[in-house]
Amino acid sequence: MFIRAPKQGLRYLGPSLAKPGRLGKGRVQFAAVIQYIAYVVDMPIIAVERGGSRMDLHSLDGFIAAIRAAHRQASAPMAAMRAVMRQAFATPDAVRDMLGEPKQGGLFPLYRAPELSIINTIWSPGLHIPPHNHQCWALIGIYQGQEDNSIWKRVAGDGDGRITLARQQVLRPGNVITLGRNIIHSVINPLPSLTGAIHIYGADFFEVPGRSHWHPQALTEQPYDMAMTRRLFGGETGMAAAQTHS
Repeated sequence: MFIRAPKQGLRYLGPSLAKPGRLGKGRVQFAAVIQYIAYVVDMPIIAVERGGSRMDLHSLDGFIAAIRAAHRQASAPMAAMRAVMRQAFATPDAVRDMLGEPKQGGLFPLYRAPELSIINTIWSPGLHIPPHNHQCWALIGIYQGQEDNSIWKRVAGDGDGRITLARQQVLRPGNVITLGRNIIHSVINPLPSLTGAIHIYGADFFEVPGRSHWHPQALTEQPYDMAMTRRLFGGETGMAAAQTHS
């Protein structure tokens, strides 16, 4: 899989930005050499080429194909997916144009499978989602508006699973962040307008077992309520039919 940079040849997007000796022999070894050189030169990515066809990161099909290909990498898939996200979100207006101007709040699945989901997440003005976990990793990129994230940590030894605030992070258009499997966060759209983001999860977001949310005032742990999340994001009108894959 190569990435074409105009007037600059080819850049390889492989399993990781690793030195070539780590990836084996033959063609994979050669590809890793190209990848490492391109990483040092830092050539801009325009489109991914895979199997002779181009994957434009600002077409929906191309973006999904690039994320899925990165997710399948045997070595460091998170680094590969993060690289795709950062390249796509370097021009957040192009991501918004790819998805269309947000019209209403909601969770709009772009791709669903047991091991991966990609969701166009649109936050209504002032929407606040209380603390929750995902029980899987997440990648978040903002293409419009603002997400204010609060990161929480568990209070050691608390029998009710209480949490306390650890830090806060403001995300604006072009920002991409990674959340680990055990992260607990809450999110608010502080603006009087819609906020748009792509959220990618290492599971089917709507079917992850064992999740929790925390009471917004008492900060005590409770079983996660997907129905509540659906209501907060706009009920069934905000839940587009998913593109589901086995």
